[in-house]
Amino acid sequence: LDDRDRIIFWNDAAGRMFGYSAEEALGQDAHQLLAPARYLDAFRAAWPQFAKDGGTAAIGKAEELAARRRDGSEFPIELSVSAVKLRGHWHALGVVRDLTERKRAEHALQRLNRTLRTLGAANTAVIRAATEQELLDGMCHVGVESGGYPLVWIGFAEQDEAKTVRPVAWAGEHPQYVQMANVTWADAERG
Repeated sequence: LDDRDRIIFWNDAAGRMFGYSAEEALGQDAHQLLAPARYLDAFRAAWPQFAKDGGTAAIGKAEELAARRRDGSEFPIELSVSAVKLRGHWHALGVVRDLTERKRAEHALQRLNRTLRTLGAANTAVIRAATEQELLDGMCHVGVESGGYPLVWIGFAEQDEAKTVRPVAWAGEHPQYVQMANVTWADAERG
């Protein structure tokens, strides 16, 4: 970027990542083109000090933030910025790495870890329960506390004409929902 935040260099990798050709990107305001508006004010406020100290505060420091593709969608990036003085003017040299796959993998790992914690807690509840009701209550608490669900409930399918589901245990937020849900196991709207 030049001292007015315009893009002065654009490579093929940036084109693939952001969806703009070099012809479309060169000369454009990088922050208007590539960054969600919420980052613009912070960058502009930090730039004078950044240029004054030659970018030394940012060298080797990578920030995770969101970027914007040509289609308007946001995606996670890692941005490392250095200040470079060319022909007597300060420029920002940014190295951008798309974190989409890493974030997807992190999310999958977090879900797997949560599942394993929940399974372990469920095993403990099975071992400790002395009665069926303790087991049912314990499983609902496991779903909320280890599973991260806001509300967990268990209902028994009744063999009546309405095919009612009778709540027998619940834990978490808004327990009144369980009584108001009026769930059925019939092939109907509330089934």
